[in-house]
Amino acid sequence: MDIDSVLQNKSKKEYNKEEYKAYKKEEKQQIYDLADQTANKTLTSPEMLKTYLDVQARFANYSMNNALLIAAQMPNARMIKSLDEWKKIGAYAKPQCKFITILEPGQKFLKSDNSISTTFNTKKVLDVSQTTIALGNDTKKYNAEEMFKAFIYKCPYNIEAADELNEGKTVEHNGDTIYIKRGFEETKMFTELSLAFTNAEMNIYSDSSLNDFVSNCSAYMICKSVGIDSELFDLTIPESIKDIDIVDKKNILTQMKNLMDDHINRINVYYKNKEQRNQNYER
Repeated sequence: MDIDSVLQNKSKKEYNKEEYKAYKKEEKQQIYDLADQTANKTLTSPEMLKTYLDVQARFANYSMNNALLIAAQMPNARMIKSLDEWKKIGAYAKPQCKFITILEPGQKFLKSDNSISTTFNTKKVLDVSQTTIALGNDTKKYNAEEMFKAFIYKCPYNIEAADELNEGKTVEHNGDTIYIKRGFEETKMFTELSLAFTNAEMNIYSDSSLNDFVSNCSAYMICKSVGIDSELFDLTIPESIKDIDIVDKKNILTQMKNLMDDHINRINVYYKNKEQRNQNYER
C-alpha cells in the first residue's frame, strides 16, 4: 500500500466535487493571504527581511510569492519537490511531516482587455529534510578570478581598473563606467561590485533611501546566491516603507528580485558556457 499517496489525496476523498472546489478556492485564498502577510512582515521586521532575502537567494528561480511562502512555512528549506517528484528519485516522506504549500501556474486565459493572464493553483511540496534522502553539503567555494569573469560577463557597463578611488572604496560607479581598485580585497570587491551594479539601475523612486535599500537587498541576494559573504550590506528598512500598502510593498520586493535576476542570470550563463566549452574540449 502506498501510504504517502493515501495521505496526500486524503482531502480529495473527504469532499464531493463542489465541496472540494470550494475547499481549494478557500485554500488558495489563505495562501495568497499568507504571502501578503509575510510581505508586510518582511518590510517591517529586520529579522523577517533577512529570512526572506536568504530564501529568495537560495530559490532564485522561484517567484517572489513562492519565496515568501517558503520563508513563512519552512525558512531553512534547501530543495523542494512534490511527493511524486521525490518518489521518482527514490525518496519518501518522513512520518508526520507537514507539507509546504506554494503556488504553481495553471491555465492561461484571455481577459476582457485582450491581455493574457495566468491562473495559479496551490501545490504541496516537501523539503529534502522531510524525506528519506540525504543531501550532502553543497556549499561551493568560489574561485575569485572565475567569479570576477562571471560578474563582468556581458556587463552593461565599462569596467576599468584604477589605482585610487574616493573614500577608500574598492569599486566606484560613474556614469557608464565602473572602476575597480587594483589590489582589491576579494570579498569587499564582490560586495561593492554587486552594489555598484544594482545602484546603477536604481533610479526608480523619488525617495533616495528607498533606492538605496532596494539596491542593498538585491546586491545581498546576488552575493548570497553565489556563496560570497553578504553580511556587509546595510539592510536597514526605511521608515517610509512601513506604512505603505501591501501592493506597493510587494512591488518593492519584485523590484529587488528583478535586479537580482538580471545579474544572477548573467553569472549562470557564463558558467554554463564555460562548462560547455570544457565538454567540447574533452571530446
